[in-house]
Amino acid sequence: MFKGLWKRNQEKREILEEQKYRIIVEQAFNETLKQEIMKLEQVSEGLCKEYEEKYTEEFKEKDKKNLRLWIVRDIDGDESENLTSNHCLEKEYRSQIAFDYDGPKLDGDFYACTIQLWYYFGGYFHGEGALYGGNVQRLKNDIQETLIMLLNDN
Repeated sequence: MFKGLWKRNQEKREILEEQKYRIIVEQAFNETLKQEIMKLEQVSEGLCKEYEEKYTEEFKEKDKKNLRLWIVRDIDGDESENLTSNHCLEKEYRSQIAFDYDGPKLDGDFYACTIQLWYYFGGYFHGEGALYGGNVQRLKNDIQETLIMLLNDN
């Protein structure tokens, strides 16, 4: 049982590292990290507005109406309007950039696509967080690449 759990956690860690996320052990959580997460989410909100405005017409032309980009937050999968970045160090807190539009999607997921910003995995014995580790330019590139992928998907 524990071997399977370890293997899944190791696979998750490898995926996160490949995607340029920083893995942060629970013992390293502090006010500086909280401020970094809050700043990342704030910058991301501005980028969502910028790229939503920039790509709305292109999505309409492809019959993908009502393009929306926003920050979605949840704790253990439960989204709430009351969650803010101030809750980022609560176990199972996750923030993502959500991409959605009216029309056919890549698959049956709730949103067309997401980019994870921060996730605090509580864990069985100890927790850890995965923080988007790229700079603002890399985040802009990731948002733009995601939008282009969604535009070109039939």
